[in-house]
Amino acid sequence: MDSHVHGNKRAEYDRLLREARREIDAKVQHERDEMDRALKQERAYVDRMLKDERVDISQKIKQMREEMEKKLNQDHEAMEKKFQLAYKEMHLKLQKDRKVVDGLIQTERVNMDVNVLQARANMDIRLQQECKDMDYKAMVEQVMMEGKMLEDRAMFQSHVQCHSTKPQEHVFSTPRVSTLQRCYSVTITTDIVY
Repeated sequence: MDSHVHGNKRAEYDRLLREARREIDAKVQHERDEMDRALKQERAYVDRMLKDERVDISQKIKQMREEMEKKLNQDHEAMEKKFQLAYKEMHLKLQKDRKVVDGLIQTERVNMDVNVLQARANMDIRLQQECKDMDYKAMVEQVMMEGKMLEDRAMFQSHVQCHSTKPQEHVFSTPRVSTLQRCYSVTITTDIVY
């Protein structure tokens, strides 16, 4: 009879352990899905911002070039009315200014691309670290649950052994301690620090 009860208890513990593992796996998968969804949203937001900034920069470049061309034409016409040498000097100056502006714009564009790539790399690193932390947490929870199940089995076997052994009678006048109290007089504590 005790063996049958013990077998049922063990089967119940195994079933509970499997259910707990399934719950942990489902929880970890859900958290991973949420993180993937959040990462996709962040990447989409960064891509939109990058696209908008590129469009804005392109429009500014176009406007700046149009203004510079307009100014160049105006200066050209003015210099033609005055003298050829002054026109040539102004033309060279404007070309130099255009190169400087184009260089600054190109530098800003490169810096922006570098910042976006760095932001993506940081997000990827953070996601990898969070995935590692989740995997470690799930492993620790699984180990704790298996340890708890082993502890329960040990206490159950101790309980069965205590019932199968006849307690000795004492002559002293101290109050009797039941077999069940003696079996559960030891407390096992497991502390795991994250």
